Amino acid sequence: MIFPSAIEPAFTKTPANVKNDYVQSSSSRTVAAPPSSPRPSIAKKRTAPTPKMEVKKRKTGKKTMASRPIPRSLEECSEPDKMLIKMRDEGSEWGPIRKEWKELTGESTATSTLPNRYARLKSNFTVVREEDNALLLSAKREVEESFEAQKWDLVARVVAEKGGDTYAGTKW
Repeated sequence: MIFPSAIEPAFTKTPANVKNDYVQSSSSRTVAAPPSSPRPSIAKKRTAPTPKMEVKKRKTGKKTMASRPIPRSLEECSEPDKMLIKMRDEGSEWGPIRKEWKELTGESTATSTLPNRYARLKSNFTVVREEDNALLLSAKREVEESFEAQKWDLVARVVAEKGGDTYAGTKW
């Protein structure tokens, strides 16, 4: 590939030529600058479609079926959802689950549809006990403090491994 700079020298604006003069970098030949105001563009007229003109319409995507709502509990689940949870919890692969889903619902699904639905179902069924909320916040705080303490030691070690100085202290 040949770069333009290899064929002809680039133009540079020098401090001495502040009035839009450009100088070729390899010679002292001065070249006129482009006009200071751009040329006005001519707008194309839009015409209303006539009987001879065909109006192009955008094609719509393929029709999708209405999605099934994700239930909040196992009791609210439909038969296909219960089958999905039962078979996956028993360790079944997605192929047989997809086949059973089609038999129950009559719907063909994409590869990721049932795994995503399963994850959402399991997530919706998770209920955190009120007593665990305080424990959750405490555990989060401990992990963050531990990470913060270790982070700068790790950063210092990597800097030293890359040839930098060793620094004392916990933060830079």
